[in-house]
Amino acid sequence: MANLWKNLVREIGGRDVSAKGQAAATLEIGDGWRNWKWWLSRAYRMVCFGLGLVLLEFYLLRLDYEVASAAFPFAVLNLLAALHSVAFPAFGRISFHFILTYANLLLFGPGVAALSAGLGVFGHHLFIRRHPLSVSMFRMGRTVLSVAVAGWTFAVLGGRWGWPNLGWAMVISSTASYLITGFVLEVLPSLWRSSISLEDRGQALMRRTLTVAIFAPASVSIFYIYFPYGTDGVLLFLVPVAAFILALELYARSSALSHNLSTIQEISRKISTILDPDRLAGEALRSIGDIIPYRWGAVWMRDAVTGRLAARYCLGTGGEDRPLPEEVPGVVVMAARGNRILDDTVPGIRYSDMFEGLAWVHMLAVPITARGEVFGVLAMISSSNKGFTTQQKRWMDTLAANMAIAMQNAILYQQREREAVRDGLTHLYNHRFLQERISREIEGYHRYGRPFSLVILDIDYFKRYNDAFGHPEGDKLLTDLAGILTGSVRQVDFVARYGGEEFAIVLPECSRDKAVQVAERIRGKVENFQNAHQDRYNLTVSAGVSSFPADGDDKEQILERADQALYRAKAEGRNRVCS
Repeated sequence: MANLWKNLVREIGGRDVSAKGQAAATLEIGDGWRNWKWWLSRAYRMVCFGLGLVLLEFYLLRLDYEVASAAFPFAVLNLLAALHSVAFPAFGRISFHFILTYANLLLFGPGVAALSAGLGVFGHHLFIRRHPLSVSMFRMGRTVLSVAVAGWTFAVLGGRWGWPNLGWAMVISSTASYLITGFVLEVLPSLWRSSISLEDRGQALMRRTLTVAIFAPASVSIFYIYFPYGTDGVLLFLVPVAAFILALELYARSSALSHNLSTIQEISRKISTILDPDRLAGEALRSIGDIIPYRWGAVWMRDAVTGRLAARYCLGTGGEDRPLPEEVPGVVVMAARGNRILDDTVPGIRYSDMFEGLAWVHMLAVPITARGEVFGVLAMISSSNKGFTTQQKRWMDTLAANMAIAMQNAILYQQREREAVRDGLTHLYNHRFLQERISREIEGYHRYGRPFSLVILDIDYFKRYNDAFGHPEGDKLLTDLAGILTGSVRQVDFVARYGGEEFAIVLPECSRDKAVQVAERIRGKVENFQNAHQDRYNLTVSAGVSSFPADGDDKEQILERADQALYRAKAEGRNRVCS
């Protein structure tokens, strides 16, 4: 028994020792015990839990047998009502157990009301919503506190339990205390609990207020019906109330369906206009949260060359950017290989530090597929410990299919755009785009005063190589040289195929002397490169360097000066750099 109590206290304190149930521990706060918010959150949870248990024990010990017998049918009804709630799109859940909780409060006092409401809420969170024991006990404690404060206010202000007197002032005051308690328990914790925003807590308080506004009259009606007509009269009264609740639930479901369908259409329309695959992945992932709540989501894209999956975008709760995961989850790999949706539990801490303290989380992996080709995988970790519902998986499948079509269009657009500015053989920028880049650099100098240099290189005796070994070998040599050039310059530098066996390099914010050093370093690398026919041909290059504005006032002059320097290098014996 002592060990059971110790484990339970440790759970309520924030260390859920269950395995898969830990995924629902939404009260975690980052930075661990060093954060004052961490301690305040634990204290808040322990107070709610501890006071709730103390009050439950107090009410049980003081419960009168006759009152308990009379209240038993209402307590059972309250338990059943607490097990059910209706979810509204973009608003959350509304529970109907308040009708009977408040009726029990008015008829039999806070003891019966707190016991039935607390146990009902506990059962709802533990068995229906599958929350871990820690969260279920915490929710029960909050409910018991709310009912107890409302009952205490009612009694202090002169209210009496049962017939014949029911002061409306007392009803209003106890209702107000119930709402104030809700404010204390729902809104104030947002000041130190970073995982739940103040806006979400305000919405929770709004749901509580709406519940009171709708169902308080029904509770008062039950009070007046019970004494003349007894339990049978109350049951007859609850029939139309149940019908109203059923109609409200059907309306909520149809509203949710309509909301989700329109959201999917809007997401599909939005991503279809994006032509950058990375931005498309981020926008789709961010928008999916409007219909499928998740705690963490990422998009893995398949590399067109290697075929490997690489994380391209990652978001956390609320749409904030998260660090890209370094490893690919096995469920993601299997979803891509089998081209099918997979749902599994994974160790969350391996994919994000936001799951520290949670052993297992539910991850759903949906392949992004169009025309049988898998472009990537969309993966999300559920915000619920129950994982994703069948309907949510269908929504995800639909969204992934629309995302795949948009992704395919974006990739094709990028390929066409790349082909327009890239050389087909070396994949360097082409001559036309080189001209545009030099013009932009000149414009940048006039605007910001940033000089630049230009290097033009030519392969020595390339025609002899082609004649001796054939054009396929010549093409391979050009490709090898392109790799040497791109690996020898900075990321800000610009490498292009100028034409034939000539290449050009634009070096932003680089003087002529530094450009000569860069060209000389490249020349040395090329000379030491071991080509396929090294025994019969030693690969070398000649280079000419010019600088703007030192060597000219416009693009034509800079190109001409670099070209002249190149011919001078050729004339002086090749395999050298001139400026």
